[in-house]
Amino acid sequence: KSPSGTLRECAMMAIESALALRRDGVKMPWGSIATGLERLGNAGCFDILSLSPAVIVDSASEREEILNVLETFEQTVEPLGNFALCIKTDSAQKLNDQLSAFEGRKIDKLIVFGLSEIEMTERLHKCAERVICESVADAAKEVYESSRKNMTVLCFGSVAFARDIKTEFIKLMGL
Repeated sequence: KSPSGTLRECAMMAIESALALRRDGVKMPWGSIATGLERLGNAGCFDILSLSPAVIVDSASEREEILNVLETFEQTVEPLGNFALCIKTDSAQKLNDQLSAFEGRKIDKLIVFGLSEIEMTERLHKCAERVICESVADAAKEVYESSRKNMTVLCFGSVAFARDIKTEFIKLMGL
């Protein structure tokens, strides 16, 4: 079963559970359900869009999830070397927490989607190049260009972000 199929099944189960709870009288606003689905993650699986160089897209967005994906990646694909990190985040504080998963690793290029500006933190100073993207299409273009420069690219964010970045990346590849 593909990672996307597993996530789709998990999302459907979450929706069915929410509907059952609402039928039983539990007050659950639709906005909360949508927010929960947006944050849904499955750190145990990832989509490999390219292998040489590797381009990995995953819905992980929390530090622990990202660490699990990194461990899986390094055990099954390759040790992390020259790489770009594309990440969706909603605050500088969350970005700092997400970047803590890369402690001890040099990030050659950091591509950020979801922030208008980045506070300079100790961790960000270790990134050779920083790019802030205002759209998923821009982020996908940076991912594509990084892969063309023979960099391994890891993309992390919500389920919706993972889906959108994958779609845009595939378009850029001409497939």
